[in-house]
Amino acid sequence: MEYADQIIAEREARLEREGKHIPREYHRSEFLFDAKQGKYWNTITKHALSAESVDSYFPPETWRQIEREGAGRPARLRPSKEIRENRETQVDDSTWAPGYPTLIKNYLGTLGGLQVEKGAQLYNQYLAPAWPHPQVCNAEMWVELVRYLFKEEAEYFLDICAHMIQKPQEKFGGGVIMSSPQGAGKDSILNVLKRCVGLANAQNIDPDKIFDSFTPHYKSVLLVIDESRCAEKQHMATLFYDKMKTLTAELPAMLLVNEKGDKPYYVTNVCRVVVTTNDPHGFFIPQGDRRWYVMRSEYTQTETDCVTIPFWEAFNANKDDMTAAVYHYLKTRDLAEFSPNGNQPMTIGKQAMIEGFGIHDDSFEGHVFNQLKTADGELPKVLFPVQILDTAKAVMEGGGHDRNIIGKRNVGLYLQKAGYIPVKNPDSDKWRVGAWASMFGYRQYDFELNEAIKALRGLATKLAAAKLKSVPKPVTAEVVPAKPPEF
Repeated sequence: MEYADQIIAEREARLEREGKHIPREYHRSEFLFDAKQGKYWNTITKHALSAESVDSYFPPETWRQIEREGAGRPARLRPSKEIRENRETQVDDSTWAPGYPTLIKNYLGTLGGLQVEKGAQLYNQYLAPAWPHPQVCNAEMWVELVRYLFKEEAEYFLDICAHMIQKPQEKFGGGVIMSSPQGAGKDSILNVLKRCVGLANAQNIDPDKIFDSFTPHYKSVLLVIDESRCAEKQHMATLFYDKMKTLTAELPAMLLVNEKGDKPYYVTNVCRVVVTTNDPHGFFIPQGDRRWYVMRSEYTQTETDCVTIPFWEAFNANKDDMTAAVYHYLKTRDLAEFSPNGNQPMTIGKQAMIEGFGIHDDSFEGHVFNQLKTADGELPKVLFPVQILDTAKAVMEGGGHDRNIIGKRNVGLYLQKAGYIPVKNPDSDKWRVGAWASMFGYRQYDFELNEAIKALRGLATKLAAAKLKSVPKPVTAEVVPAKPPEF
């Protein structure tokens, strides 16, 4: 028996004889030193710790004593130093990877996936849920709530939920949009599901966080994006759709997580995204989309009280047993007919969302965009807001409309409704040619970015030249020389 283990055993025996509480004793093998981050991992709680915190887990009398040459008394070796200097308790990096052991040997994380590297060690932060078989409750009330709220769209969603429980290490190649009036029951469904996958593996974020440089939400089996809406500022709906491709696609195999205070590290790309919204037209989906599964309910809170109130009464009476019941229902649900990487089925809600977000030909904005179409009836691949504003002014002056509803503050809204994504100049704060400037250019969501930048540069040059020609030359009065005085 090692020195520290012997001291711990003797201490526990003494406390037991004295009838005192025996605290949980930790072993050095339960801690790992992360060489990349310069910190320690508690493999039981999955928490990151400083050296001082690690030392505090061990009573001073259990610290190993080492003889020092020329010193009268032996020195005590801090547990943190002992762990750091032992190759068995040292890792090269960390990751988050469902389905893998706590210590992943001979691998390192890369964008292309876990790469073989002999002798390397990765610490896996993933904490698997462990729900026992339920004692009293069953899952019927939760399943009934899903089916009542979303009708024929419910069964496919239940398959998606079962897949994240049965195979959390496998990517689901798509995303889910849950649309219903406020208070109808979306959160009731998702709160139980988050507990099923483990609260450590589920996160809620606002839509704006998708554009943040910090990405801790990539470490999720279930990522809920709360109340997606059509932003009023520069209108980012099409950009949001484009950004979500990373989280709803099978590749890359790993995502780079950037957390405050830590060095970036790779985690497996297994995130399942669920976007909730109260506005059925608040999310941009183009025609031909294959990634998103849309669940739409028209039920109001009053109309769903008959199922949500009994459900919450049962859930609050025994949260753990209800969660365990749902977990085991999903764990044993038959997925023989479910394909996690196929195209997402078309639903009535999805078709309505596609049609409801765009520009309608008989509207004022429809007339504006029709004026910009090419000879073959297609909208330009790239545009600047000034083109929309000038065209809107011309349409208004042409008559037939009571009010010009497009202005500088909302022009981005109509560009995104027409399927355009904002593009910043990669070389400057603005698109600028001489005195002409624009904060954003716009590209169609499916037009390749580098090609769009080239096209926007050419378009900016043309618009600047056109503006220069339209500026009238300053008029100067003709100077007539004065006649000399006559004598």
